[in-house]
Amino acid sequence: TTGWISLTDDELLAECDAYRALGVKGFKVRLGRADDAARLRKLRAHVGADFHLMADANMRYDGEDHLPHLADLKEFNLKWIEEPLNQNDLPHYRALKNVLPTDIALGENLFNFDTFEMLLKSGLISVIQPDLLRCGGISGLLYVMHLAEKYDVSICNHLLAPLTATVISRSSKAVFIEYDNLLPLEFFKNDFSIKNGHLTLPTVPGVGTALNDKEIRTSLC
Repeated sequence: TTGWISLTDDELLAECDAYRALGVKGFKVRLGRADDAARLRKLRAHVGADFHLMADANMRYDGEDHLPHLADLKEFNLKWIEEPLNQNDLPHYRALKNVLPTDIALGENLFNFDTFEMLLKSGLISVIQPDLLRCGGISGLLYVMHLAEKYDVSICNHLLAPLTATVISRSSKAVFIEYDNLLPLEFFKNDFSIKNGHLTLPTVPGVGTALNDKEIRTSLC
C-alpha cells in the first residue's frame, strides 16, 4: 500500500512493481486526482486482470454528487474502495452501496467500539480496517476482530503490519495484511520479511514483536 496521489504515473507503476517483485498480490492506490480513471486504467493494464487493485479515497467525497464518479470505477475490477465518504454518512453509504461495483472498506479512523459495531451491523461495509493505535491497542483490536466474526465481515489491519499481523492472522475473517515500507523492518529484532507475497510471522509467544533499540537510536540520530 501507498500509491500516493503525488506520484507520477511512472512512479506509481514502479512502486507497484517493487511490491510485485516480492510476490505481493495486491496494491492500493489513492483517489483524489482529476485523472483518477486514467491512472487506474494504466495501472490495470500494467498489472493484468488477475492482480488485486484497491482504491483509497481517504473520506474526500461527500454525498450524492460524487456517487456517479465512484460508480464509474467499475471497469477496473477493484477489490475494494476504502473510505469513499465520511464514516458517519450512513445515508449516503446506503445509496453508494446500491451503485458501487465493489466492496466498501473503512475503519482506520474509528475509535469507539459502539461505532465499530454500528457499522458492522449495518451491512454497508465488507471489510473493516482497525488501526492499532486508534482502536485501543491489542485488546481493542481483539475486540474488533470478535465483532467482525460476529457480523461475518472481513478484516484487514490499517498499517503497522509488524505490530498487528500476528494478531490479525488469528482471525477467521482475515483477508489481507496491509503492508507499507514506512516503518523500517530493521527496527524489529524479529523477521518480518516478505517471501512469496506472504509476511513472515514470528513464532514467539504474545504479539511476537521486539524492538531493535540500536537501530532505532541510529535512525533517530
